[in-house]
Amino acid sequence: MISPAAARIVGVLGGLSWILRWFLRWQHFTEANSAIDVVVHWLGATWLAIAVVAAGTSLVRHAPLWLRLLIGAAVLLLGLVALSLAYELGYSRVETNAFIGGAVAILSVVLPRYEPPIRKVEMPEPTSPTFDKEAARQAADQLEADRQARLDEAKGPAKRRRFGRRGDGGHRAQG
Repeated sequence: MISPAAARIVGVLGGLSWILRWFLRWQHFTEANSAIDVVVHWLGATWLAIAVVAAGTSLVRHAPLWLRLLIGAAVLLLGLVALSLAYELGYSRVETNAFIGGAVAILSVVLPRYEPPIRKVEMPEPTSPTFDKEAARQAADQLEADRQARLDEAKGPAKRRRFGRRGDGGHRAQG
């Protein structure tokens, strides 16, 4: 996974690149779809995507990697939905991208990494008077007996043959 410091740097670089794209277009240094415009746009989009996924994965600390990546991808898709909604409302794509890039850059610097409070759960010690070893052993034996009874009941009176109809394991005697 990417470190929180690297994610912040990538978020700032992505936001600044989209702001740079807006500035270059505003000052007429580049035209729409020129090589510089396209490179700056996709470089910024890649950096911002990495920063948003890293921010999404930091929301859940104690989860498997696949779940953290799934949540990071969901946060990225949520951001893309918000971006497409802004496009549908008629705002300029370059100005919208610059605004979103600036917001991500500022949030990457200002917001600290969220860490949920750690709750301690007190478990009884095995030596404490509330923990009865004999009762725990009897409960485990009873569970095992119930499980074995269910298995015996499921088998029924007739045993199933493993390898076919013949009782010789499915092989004919050679002779």
